[in-house]
Amino acid sequence: MKKPHFLKLFGIVATTLIAGSRLQAQMPPGPPPVSSDLPSVGILATDPTALEGTSSAAFTLLLAQSTTNDLAVNLAISGTASNTVDYELMTNGVVLKTNVVTIPKGFLAVDILVQPLSDTVNRGNKTVVLGVMTNTNYQVLAGERHATVTIVDDVFNIPPPTVEITSPTNDSVFWFGAPITLTADASDPGISIRSVTFYANDDIVGKATTSPYSVVWTNARPGRYTLSALAFDVANQSTLSAPVKISVTNVVPAVLLSSPTNGSNFASGQSVTLEADSSDAKNAITNVTFYANGRVLDSVAIPLTATSPYTNTFTWTPAHGGFYFLQASATDTLKNKVYSNQVRINVSRP
Repeated sequence: MKKPHFLKLFGIVATTLIAGSRLQAQMPPGPPPVSSDLPSVGILATDPTALEGTSSAAFTLLLAQSTTNDLAVNLAISGTASNTVDYELMTNGVVLKTNVVTIPKGFLAVDILVQPLSDTVNRGNKTVVLGVMTNTNYQVLAGERHATVTIVDDVFNIPPPTVEITSPTNDSVFWFGAPITLTADASDPGISIRSVTFYANDDIVGKATTSPYSVVWTNARPGRYTLSALAFDVANQSTLSAPVKISVTNVVPAVLLSSPTNGSNFASGQSVTLEADSSDAKNAITNVTFYANGRVLDSVAIPLTATSPYTNTFTWTPAHGGFYFLQASATDTLKNKVYSNQVRINVSRP
């Protein structure tokens, strides 16, 4: 005889209820129910990116409903960035000294700024994670338990250094064997200068690591040199100075004013021919200049194809009668300049 359908159904339901009660007995007890009277707290990354040296990021601590008393919220701080090393947390313009942030009564939110601390090491981007810890005075919103902001390492936002050679000056001439002091001014706003390296024709002369940045060059051979200074800051950024040209010589040109002879007399309106003989054993003469009473009469350029010794002339008609002191100078390719003997002449008055 078959059982009625309702008895079969009753047996299935009874078996299910018994199995369910056994399963429930085996499961661990869940967390105690949270009172609906507790305020609900959450956190959001309302400004999720900070740029080192430029801008801050921000978290916002949220309260679902205002309270009649101040509410202290406990925070957990984590992430790959280190608090007080890579950044500082701030509320209301004050550095946060503890992990507790207070939401004042009547307020529904408090902003927490992440202010990056500038450094000079490129260590990559880092994160800051803030989490709301559980507390008997509030409940944590399920989807807003923690939030993350990123600190973008922006060391290259720091300007490069500036550097200028202050000594020697351009076109300076030094005797062979004499020490040459090279000095540079270098600076970088906000960070320090690591070193200044001095070069002569791309060869390193020396390096200075403290201000005033200076080295002494003691083995400069005769020749023409282009000096430069390369400054590095502690962020490993560099700047090359403007070049400064100098020469080192052990030979100077020679020049003789051979005509007119000393004591010569000339009539008013008569032309005077000045002749200078110059030479340089090592370097070419580039120009010869004639003078009367210290004033330049003319400067004669010498072609590069010419060979030493050089003879140059200049014809001059004095404008007035009287005594004149004539002289010549010669300049070589190393910018060495020498002056000749002085010759005194007399021009009669009309």
